[in-house]
Amino acid sequence: MISQMTALAPGIRDVPGWVRLFSRAITEPVVLLALPTLPMVILRPWPRWRLLLLFILVSFGVAGLTDLQAGGNINYFHEGLLASTPLAVLGAWRLMIWSRQRLAIAVFLTGLILLHFWLLDAQHLYGTDSKLTPEKIKQQNAVFRRIEDALRRQHIFSTIPRMALLDPQPALMEPYLLSYMQRLGKVNVQPIVQRIRSGEFDLVITREQPNSYRGLSLIGPDLSSAIVAAYTPHCTLAERIFYLPRQRPEDASLILKLQQAGCMPYHQPTTANE
Repeated sequence: MISQMTALAPGIRDVPGWVRLFSRAITEPVVLLALPTLPMVILRPWPRWRLLLLFILVSFGVAGLTDLQAGGNINYFHEGLLASTPLAVLGAWRLMIWSRQRLAIAVFLTGLILLHFWLLDAQHLYGTDSKLTPEKIKQQNAVFRRIEDALRRQHIFSTIPRMALLDPQPALMEPYLLSYMQRLGKVNVQPIVQRIRSGEFDLVITREQPNSYRGLSLIGPDLSSAIVAAYTPHCTLAERIFYLPRQRPEDASLILKLQQAGCMPYHQPTTANE
């Protein structure tokens, strides 16, 4: 267990990314609603509430420290956010009492809530560019089903985990972790690089645009150069590039299936993306 916990040590620090994640966590509504209860919990003899507050502070502290490494995400703070719910309920109750007593406070709170939930959260969830709208999700699922039908029984290498699962024995499921471990010098990527260079796979799939997370590319340069050397980009569909092997004749049936799925010819020079 200890060896698994320290597998990424010493880690790759990303302070700007940590600031963004921490700022997002502490501005969640549950945290903002919990703020009015802090004087009550600190000044009054409420040992159970103080214990809860201590747990939240410890949880946020541990999450903040571990999220300094570039593999961390906002979910590190979920435990502390969930534990803040009782404080948030008490805080909401206090705010309702204050708003009934003074009209100015009620107007201020209404404006603050509308600003936070409408201008920020609502636009993020339902904006025109959001990937979370029901219609976009429905379209993406339909495209994925067409791709799944076209690639059935093909040996696939993909740097997109969902696409990699179309192969019964996926060669790579965590490209970001592989890139992370390679940066730390804790993994040898040559076995999988050699498989790609030998043209073992019937098809390679990558994202159309370069992709990275917290400053770290989702695919290392060794994998990228191996894909470019052994495979040629054939077509694009749903922001993905589909590559065919250079070292073997084209599979006419596969090409036909890709066309029927809606894959459009790719004509521009490219390098392998994530």
